[in-house]
Amino acid sequence: MKQIQFSKELLSIDKIGLLRFWIGLCAGILTAITLSLFFNYSRETLRLLTLLSADLIILGQTEYIFYNRFFAALSTVLGLSITIWIWMSHRPSDRKKGRFFSLLAQMNALLIFWVVLLIVSRFSATMTVIVYGNEGYDNHFDLYNNFWWMLIMLPTVVFAQNWYVVRMIYKTGKWILYSFLFCLILSWLLSITTKVNQESLNEAYTKMFEIEYEYLQNLISYAKSNYGIQYADSTIYDMKRWHSEGAVQQVQSIKYAFAKDEKISMDTILLQRMIIHNCKRGPFHPSRDVFDNWYYALPKDILKQIRYYKPADEETKELFYILKEEIKLANAKERKPRSFTEYSRFEFKRSLYAKHSVTSEIVKQLKTVKDSLCKSQQYHEHCAFLPKIKVN
Repeated sequence: MKQIQFSKELLSIDKIGLLRFWIGLCAGILTAITLSLFFNYSRETLRLLTLLSADLIILGQTEYIFYNRFFAALSTVLGLSITIWIWMSHRPSDRKKGRFFSLLAQMNALLIFWVVLLIVSRFSATMTVIVYGNEGYDNHFDLYNNFWWMLIMLPTVVFAQNWYVVRMIYKTGKWILYSFLFCLILSWLLSITTKVNQESLNEAYTKMFEIEYEYLQNLISYAKSNYGIQYADSTIYDMKRWHSEGAVQQVQSIKYAFAKDEKISMDTILLQRMIIHNCKRGPFHPSRDVFDNWYYALPKDILKQIRYYKPADEETKELFYILKEEIKLANAKERKPRSFTEYSRFEFKRSLYAKHSVTSEIVKQLKTVKDSLCKSQQYHEHCAFLPKIKVN
């Protein structure tokens, strides 16, 4: 039987050229390092931008490691594109078809490099602005848990596509295997050496809400030690968020719970106390109703709940604390700082909310409820610690 002679030559350093081989290898490694740093620092920058209108996206430890490895792998295979682009600048002189495929391999490597870089950059920026940075975002588009396979396939496809046209020119032999192993090692090294510590931004974010988180933690401990109430992790998570869908709905649902003609439980009462103190916001209603954008229990609803209980009940005491928090919030609009450093960010936030949401109707209702309670001898002890309502 006649043997078929393949016209393709075996890829070797001699065919590429020793100098071109090392230049391509070094250029690919340098590109991979640069891109890995670019991706990681850009990710932190985009996370910071979400604070303009949403909550900071905080990655779990396994998710953080996964994304580090993904960007390292993507950077490595894009670096391979630059390496092959340089290697294929050599034109085989003995085959016209080989020279054509060599040029095609160069164009293919550059096309992969720029298109993938453009897609990843554009997708990241667009998702940050439109989805992750949008008020109400609550992990609706979870890439890590729902689309992790796409993040694995992307660098895999880029790697395979880099070698696709090269195989039209040369018999690659074990080059693909060696390059794959080299990419794995380099990806692992980049995921360790070029990672950005997300805790720096996380700690700065936590510092912003230090007062709110401290009050929240103290009241959670107070509820457990005094009343045996253990809040679910999901409830605490929503309490620590400010703009997410779950956090906004939590504020709204508690307001509606107070408005119902039935007793509310102690855990709901304490949640309302936390929400008012930390000045959390519910959904904005573009209406003329003066009570729509008062996100907490109306004073008359607090009075209704107080009358469901006996004066000596613990629920009554906590309901008076809620009334106290609402009066303190209403009085906060009296603050007129002469400079931004005179008051803390927490005080400024409460003052700003009180200025725009504490209407004269709310103040009038607070006064009516307080006067009604203080006239009753059975609530005399509870009324003693209610602050005076300031009227502009």
